[in-house]
Amino acid sequence: MRTAIDTNVISALWSAEPLAHAISGFLGEALRSGGLVICAPVHAELVAHPKAKGLLNNNMYNMRIQRVLSLGAGQECVVPFRV
Repeated sequence: MRTAIDTNVISALWSAEPLAHAISGFLGEALRSGGLVICAPVHAELVAHPKAKGLLNNNMYNMRIQRVLSLGAGQECVVPFRV
């Protein structure tokens, strides 16, 4: 089962919030259980994050997070990040 990640989760990691270590552990468990994905709106919000410049693709690639792109008519495509 894939786990969809919200913007706030990635933002907490990038901002080193107090729960970042625990969040990292939960994401590791989710990755082992089937993978991590973000949708297009989350990707757009992350691009606006102050720490995203030059790091977004590398961070998503290193965390093995994939993007879910809508193809219309209820169809989706999962696309990995590239560095």
